[in-house]
Amino acid sequence: FPVTINSVLSSLHRKYLLKIGTHVLETVNGVLEYQIALPNFIKFLSAYHELRNINIPINDNTYNCTVWSYSNGKVKLPFEGKYTFSYQANYPLISKTNLNQELEVPESLIQPICDWVAYSMYGSMNTAESVVTSMRYLSSYQAALVDLERYGDLSTSRLDANDKFVTNGWL
Repeated sequence: FPVTINSVLSSLHRKYLLKIGTHVLETVNGVLEYQIALPNFIKFLSAYHELRNINIPINDNTYNCTVWSYSNGKVKLPFEGKYTFSYQANYPLISKTNLNQELEVPESLIQPICDWVAYSMYGSMNTAESVVTSMRYLSSYQAALVDLERYGDLSTSRLDANDKFVTNGWL
């Protein structure tokens, strides 16, 4: 059961900007490459250099100074100083020991999540009736996400609206 919930939550957190984390990094002794271990890290969204008072683009080869970021949390910085990163974060994993933890998603996503869990559970039963029921829940899940996007409930959190993510190798 937790694996099913984790898979749908992970999928939703990667598709929609549901949780943002921040991290401050200050360079030391001229070192410009760092491995940053962040909890529930998905990808960096922005970098701000505090001493120069500027936003620095991420993975954008059209600029002379850019922060190069890799999916494993490694960053290569253009110059020394103090940086504040914002990053897309995932939710904490659900396990058997924390089944009662509150889901970190908008209330409008609760029903689609329940539909996905029902789809997975019925799909694993492997009978003709359960396959039909499973497909009905999958259809309900997909329709709910389309409706949420169409009516703007999640429109401000869409990540695919920014083509730079695609051109810079994130998607």
